[in-house]
Amino acid sequence: MTTSTTRPATERRRPCALITGASSGLGEAFAERLAADGHDLIVVARREDRLRALADRLRDRYGAAI
Repeated sequence: MTTSTTRPATERRRPCALITGASSGLGEAFAERLAADGHDLIVVARREDRLRALADRLRDRYGAAI
């Protein structure tokens, strides 16, 4: 049985990375680089407004799922 979340075996999956402290500094730099390299991201930070801005930018620029 196939569901809407099942991907065909031939479809290539994007790697996924977890980044803490993603709203600034090294965390933000790693998030940017990994998204540019084709990763989907799980991002965590204390500053919600900056984290949302980063997530929006990376979605728009690189098509990353965040």
